Amino acid sequence: MSATFAAPPAHAAPYDPRVLIMAVEGDVPAELGPLRTDVRRALADGAEAATAIVSEGRVTFDESAVIAGCVPEDPGCADAVVQALDVDQLLIARLAWTGDHGEVEIHAITLEAEPVIRTFAVWPATRDADVDAIRVAVPKMLGWEARVAPPPPPPPAAIAMRSLEREPVSRIPPSLVIGGGVAIVAGAISWAVAASLQGDIDDAPIGTPAEIEHLAALEDRAALTATVGNVLVFAGALVGAVGGAWWWHDHRSRGTLAISAAPGGATVTLGGAW
Repeated sequence: MSATFAAPPAHAAPYDPRVLIMAVEGDVPAELGPLRTDVRRALADGAEAATAIVSEGRVTFDESAVIAGCVPEDPGCADAVVQALDVDQLLIARLAWTGDHGEVEIHAITLEAEPVIRTFAVWPATRDADVDAIRVAVPKMLGWEARVAPPPPPPPAAIAMRSLEREPVSRIPPSLVIGGGVAIVAGAISWAVAASLQGDIDDAPIGTPAEIEHLAALEDRAALTATVGNVLVFAGALVGAVGGAWWWHDHRSRGTLAISAAPGGATVTLGGAW
């Protein structure tokens, strides 16, 4: 006596029941074709529609009862066989011939539950359709609906996008740079005027009181012009530096924030220079 069991597929999920298909019992005339093989295949296809863990054995239920040490007719023998074979459910098929059609009696055995028993008629004229009816009925007999492949997940969709680019900071930064430059130029002109006045002072005569008074006026004017030049150059340089730094920072601080959402998570993309 021997039994073979197929290894569970790698994709089996933890909740999948372990189903064992017992060897088909009984026989029918040749006019129904290889019914034993086709019923076995229908049981396997039906079970695989409900669970990923399906094994096929080479022994019958009665032979397995001997292994489990029980009598097949005893009420508790089915559970004993299920436990002895280390599965959750059994599928048993028995063939019979009535004279004009075949009958397939299917037993779906679940541990610690009442067995589900159905008889399917297989007529020579509708043989293939009758066998397929067994396949369709198996998931429900096992207490499982046929598994439907889940729809593919939707592609990631952008759900929000917000620009971090600041509103244009009016024209203050470039205006400060330009104003600072103008002030520096004006200061340089004042320095040039002061230098010219200094030349007049160096050449001015001082022989009379009036000439001395004129020289003093030139010196005052030259000093004032030089002071104005100093203030304009210093202020222009300061304002131009502030405006340039502001302008550079504003330009570098512009970027884009994009948020994409997908089932199970989200992606945040941050772009721009900082």
